[in-house]
Amino acid sequence: MKKKTLLSLIALIMAAIGAYGNDTSLPPTKVEQGKVTTGIGNRDVPILRSTITVNGQTGAVDFQGVTGKISATNPKDVKAVRAYFAANARELFIDKDGTMKWRENNGTLFAEGKIAPDGTYTIRGNRNLAAGTHYLWIALDISKKAQEGHTVDATITSYTVDSKVIEEPDGNPAHAATIFLTEGSVLMPMDKGSLYYRIPAICTSADGKRLVTLTDDRKDHNADLPYHCYVVAQYSEDKGRTWSEPVTVAGTAETGGDYGHGDASLITNRQNGDIIGIMTSSPNGTGFFSSTPQKPQCWKTIVSHDGGRTWEAPVDHTRELYAAGSPHPNWLAGFTGSGAGLQKRDGTLVSPFVNRESPDGTTNNMTQNYYNFMSKDGGHTWHVSGTSGTTAADEPKVLERNNGDLAISVRTSGYNYYNVTSDDGETWQHAPQTRFTTGISGNACDGEYMYWCSTLDGNPWDIVFQTGPNNPHRQNLSIALSTDEGETFLTPKTICPRGSAYSAATVLPDGTVGVYFEEEGLYGCYTMHFVRFSLNWASNGQFSFTKKSPFHPVP
Repeated sequence: MKKKTLLSLIALIMAAIGAYGNDTSLPPTKVEQGKVTTGIGNRDVPILRSTITVNGQTGAVDFQGVTGKISATNPKDVKAVRAYFAANARELFIDKDGTMKWRENNGTLFAEGKIAPDGTYTIRGNRNLAAGTHYLWIALDISKKAQEGHTVDATITSYTVDSKVIEEPDGNPAHAATIFLTEGSVLMPMDKGSLYYRIPAICTSADGKRLVTLTDDRKDHNADLPYHCYVVAQYSEDKGRTWSEPVTVAGTAETGGDYGHGDASLITNRQNGDIIGIMTSSPNGTGFFSSTPQKPQCWKTIVSHDGGRTWEAPVDHTRELYAAGSPHPNWLAGFTGSGAGLQKRDGTLVSPFVNRESPDGTTNNMTQNYYNFMSKDGGHTWHVSGTSGTTAADEPKVLERNNGDLAISVRTSGYNYYNVTSDDGETWQHAPQTRFTTGISGNACDGEYMYWCSTLDGNPWDIVFQTGPNNPHRQNLSIALSTDEGETFLTPKTICPRGSAYSAATVLPDGTVGVYFEEEGLYGCYTMHFVRFSLNWASNGQFSFTKKSPFHPVP
C-alpha cells in the first residue's frame, strides 16, 4: 500500500472515531408525562420525564440546562420547579422530609429553576452525561394553598448541551396533573424488591385515624392465583399522603401457608373496631378454574385488633361454606370481590362471593354465580345467605340501602350486572344479567360500589358512587354519583385519564372519599396510587358539605 493511501485511510479512521467514538452526540429525546394526579402541598412531583440517549463509545456531553413552560389553572399553585436525573428507569421518588425511609430515593438534583411571570422556566446547571441512557425529570412543588381540582402541567422546549441550544419539538405529552386534597404512591414497582403489586383494598379504621390497605405482592411475576402471591398491609396517618412500610400478612409459612394468597377485601367492624381482611388462597396449587370440591381454592379471613397496625394469621373458613364436607359440596371454587366488603346497620358482615358450581360437583353443567357470605358474630363464623343474584358472575360488590335491601354490582364488559334483594338473597327483584343503564361502562374491571352518605345518618342527600374505567380499555378511571341509592348514575368524572384498572374506595370521617387504584406508570408496571377528594369536586359543585350541612358518618 502506498504511503499516501495509507495516510488517507488513517485520516478516515480518525474521522470516524471522532464522529462515533470519542465525540458523542445527543439524538432526539423522548418526553413522557409523569404523574397525572398530585396533592395539595406535595413536593417534587415528577411531571415530565425526558429519556436522553447519548450515542458514542467514548467521551461525553456537558448537559447545561433545560427550559420549558409551566401551565396551571392558577400559576400560584406551583411554588418551585427542579430538574433531577434518576438513577434508573423507575418513577422518580424524592423524600426530602424522610417520611417514607423504606422506599429508595432514586433522583439526584440537577438544579432548581426560575419561573417567569408567563410560566416559562429556566434550569441551569452542569452534568457530564456519558454515552448511554439518562432520565431527566421535571418536578414541581405544589402550594399548600392550591385548590382541589386545579391542574398543573409542564413542557420542555429546549436543552443546552455543550453550550448549544437544542430545541425539543415533542416536549408536551398528553395529560396534566389534577390536584387532589391528598395524593400518594402507596406502592411503586421495585419497592422492597418486588416488581409487581396489584389488587387494591382499603378501609378507614373505626376511630378514623388511619387508612388501611391490603395489596397483592407478586414479586417478580404478574400472574393471578394459584401462582405464589403474598398479601401486604400498610397504613397512613396523614390521609393518604405518606404510607407505612409494607408488611407481609399472608403467603408465608408463618402467615397462613407458604403458597398463594390474594384478592383481598376489607371491612371495618364499627361495633368493636376490628378490621377484617378477606382473601382467596391456593393451598393445593389450584386456581379458580382448576379447583375441585376435594382440593378447593380456599376462602380465608385475617383480623387486626389495633386499627391495621398488626394482624393475626389468616383463618380458613372454606369448609364452613363450600367444597367437600361443607353445606355446599357441589361448589368447586370461588372468591370474594376485592376492595371493600360491607357491614350492615345491624352489624352483620357481608362478603359478596362468586363461585363455580354444578349439580354433581364436577365440570358437567357448571355455572358461575353470585352469593352473599354473612357473619353475625364479627367474622368468627360465616354462612352462605340465600340464592344466586346473577349468572355469568365475576368480581362483585354489595351495598345496603336505607330500607335494608341489598343491591349488587357485578363486573362484566359494558354496564355491570345489577340486582336487588329484600331478604338477604332468598329472592331477587331482577332477572339474571340485568344491567345498569347509566354510569360507568366499558372494560370488565373490578371497581367500587358503595354509599358516600345517607339521610338515615342526618345527611342532606342519599349519595352512592361507583368507580371503574369509563373506557373500553383499562384506562380513564372515573367516579359516578347516584342520588337514588345506586339505581341510576350521573355523568362519570375522571380520576385518572390514562391506563388505570382496579380500584377500591373508603369514606373518611371528614366526608371526603379516598380511592386506591392501579395506575400504569412509565416503568411498565402498576403503581398503586391513592387520591382523596371532596363531594364538591366529585359532583362538579352540585353537592357540598358545609357548616350548615355537615357530613354525618354511619354511627
